[in-house]
Amino acid sequence: MRTLRYGMIGGGPGSLIGEVHRKAASYHGLSKPVCSVFSRDYEKNLSLALDYGIDEDRVYNDYEELIEKESKRSDKPDFIIIATPNAFHYEIAKKALKNMFHVICDKPVTINSDEAVELRDLAMKNNLLFGVTYAYTGYSMVHQIKKMVLNGNIGEVRYISGRYIQDWMADTENILNNKHANWRLNPKISGLTNSTGDIGTHLENLVSFTTDLKIKKLSARLDKFGDNIKLDNNVTMMVEYDNGAKGHYWISQIAIGHDNDLGIEIVGTKGSIKWQQNRANYIEFSKLNGPSQIISRNSSLIYPEIKKDFLTEGGHPEGYIEAFSRTYKNFMHAILRKDYGAEISAGYYPEIDTGIQGVKFIEAAVESSNNNNKWIEI
Repeated sequence: MRTLRYGMIGGGPGSLIGEVHRKAASYHGLSKPVCSVFSRDYEKNLSLALDYGIDEDRVYNDYEELIEKESKRSDKPDFIIIATPNAFHYEIAKKALKNMFHVICDKPVTINSDEAVELRDLAMKNNLLFGVTYAYTGYSMVHQIKKMVLNGNIGEVRYISGRYIQDWMADTENILNNKHANWRLNPKISGLTNSTGDIGTHLENLVSFTTDLKIKKLSARLDKFGDNIKLDNNVTMMVEYDNGAKGHYWISQIAIGHDNDLGIEIVGTKGSIKWQQNRANYIEFSKLNGPSQIISRNSSLIYPEIKKDFLTEGGHPEGYIEAFSRTYKNFMHAILRKDYGAEISAGYYPEIDTGIQGVKFIEAAVESSNNNNKWIEI
């Protein structure tokens, strides 16, 4: 396999996620950065680019310049990473796709579903791949849960409880002085939502991935706690899935005492499964009229195909960068498979359709909250 080349737009110095993208993309030795617009500040962009060994003549002032000039090179990037605030995803991705680059983008992929569908159609027209960095589905134990659920270990799914709660926006009097929060709470940059789009889409995707269920309809309340807060920072939601199962989600960034608490519990007719990201190497599995047990990543119950994909042996803890890197690895393998004419199975990596699903989830939640928590079909 050859080493893939990528260009990165966004994720500059001080970014919450930029360094994570770069580490995840390079973790398996499959790719290297060759061009960048890490920051709108050219000097910051140049300084970081040189740290990564990017040639100075491939450091650009803006994304238009990067895409136009790099598209003409014989050694152009194989794909473009988009790690900018939400409102810029659509225009950057559209230009990249028009210039025949594969794209992998942060979520939410766009700020409305019409734009997301347009990007999907453009990618299909140009025979290009479009990935979305739903990184939490990269955990080994999340893949184990998916196989256990689909293999019938807990029977038919009846109820799902999920939460993604944080406390970093709890100081609502001063939070707008935080640059990372400021743009997330600005509708012109973040879009329709803050918490629902920023972390709620991860929860929606995690449930969808592990159960293969889609939300049929939902009822949501999007709270805006604090003065001058224009977008949601706390969300409660009831959901109904396409198989008739029910559920509820709590999404919050003002939940004091919770650093980054993502977890799901899936209740079926024969048993239940519980998983939390802060105990990512363990699953709690309970059987009807039977014992409850903790399944570790080192357990003999782990499916062989999942063990085969371990980056470290099961007795060692697996972390966020490893999960994120698995998303990148699968996306990059798909590019290589495409190069060599090999088949790419559905769901091999989080695709643009998954991103569209996330944006529709956001739109339905906002519509419901704006209409007295009315049930909205997706």
